[in-house]
Amino acid sequence: MTTPPEEVLLTCPDRGKRFTDFVRGSINLMLGDITEQDVEENSRSECPHCGAIIQHHVLVVSEKGWRVT
Repeated sequence: MTTPPEEVLLTCPDRGKRFTDFVRGSINLMLGDITEQDVEENSRSECPHCGAIIQHHVLVVSEKGWRVT
């Protein structure tokens, strides 16, 4: 199952400023046209103030099994 996007409150690791973004907790690659690029884009957030990246843990399910990014 691919979970719907959830709005989360994040803190920039470089500047300490807070911002919101949308994150998916799980992505199922077997459900249509979801790609590895979609996984990459949905498993990280970029601080709008400075561009710092926050990596999220996302459960990814595919024909080969599952993994956590």
